[in-house]
Amino acid sequence: MGTYYKVSINSTSDRDFHPKIMIVLEKVNQEMSTYIEDSLISQFNRHPVNTWFEVSDSFMDVFSKSIEICNLSNGYFDVTVGKVVDAWGFGPLTKILTPDSLEMEEALSHVSCNAVIQDKKDNYLKKINPVSLDFSAIAKGYAVDELAILLLSDPAVKGFMIDVGGELQINGRKHKNLPWSVGISHPYKIGLPIYKVPTEKLNNFAMATSGDYRNFREIKGNFVTHTIDLKQGKPRPLLITSVSVISETAIEADALATALNAMGSKKGLSFANQNNISAIFVSREEEKFKLEFSNNFKNQVQ
Repeated sequence: MGTYYKVSINSTSDRDFHPKIMIVLEKVNQEMSTYIEDSLISQFNRHPVNTWFEVSDSFMDVFSKSIEICNLSNGYFDVTVGKVVDAWGFGPLTKILTPDSLEMEEALSHVSCNAVIQDKKDNYLKKINPVSLDFSAIAKGYAVDELAILLLSDPAVKGFMIDVGGELQINGRKHKNLPWSVGISHPYKIGLPIYKVPTEKLNNFAMATSGDYRNFREIKGNFVTHTIDLKQGKPRPLLITSVSVISETAIEADALATALNAMGSKKGLSFANQNNISAIFVSREEEKFKLEFSNNFKNQVQ
């Protein structure tokens, strides 16, 4: 999926977990990465409109969760945005384009939580609008959860921290019963955290972060981010912000962090409080940074 992975394990066994970890990651990659031409998602995106397409159980699970978060967030998280993402050079084809307004208006008119319908019983999807799926803001979270299931099935594993492209799943403790160290990256100080998550107060959790200061481009003299403003049909301007969400599953944290980041800190914080989401917002005020916490997160760590 164009990113890294890191798995740290506290185990009473000296067995090599890596082969099984790679099997899980390669399966997710082959199904959900738009960077692979013959992946399942790439095949679906080339498939004709109004024609059923058979998918795997895992693909259907990710798609169904995507639509759930799409509806919950009123479209701020929408996986049918693939063509818009590609047009601005934030997909696998990194050539930066500047689509004309009519072209973008046409592409945006098809983006919708209802653009693809599903037959969950037999695992079929059908595009009713000419859209492309992009799982880049949810597939990493799903991969993390699948790795967690793998490790939890092994009685020798006493604790682990899984990190796939910044999406995390933490379980148990590390060596000597110490809590795992989790931080939110400082926008300006690479390698240093702007906030250390009090993991000693949290039991077995997932966390995902969506920010604009690691993936941005310069287009016509302006810095823009990979987060697409679906109202305007343009990438959002670089604001130096991030949102981290803590949840029971990484797939949910991944999608919700993207939705809250797209909303912006003010609307996102209000949405998080209304929906009992544990979230941490980082925003810039002149040359300083402000941390804001949702009520649910405050209750978890107090």
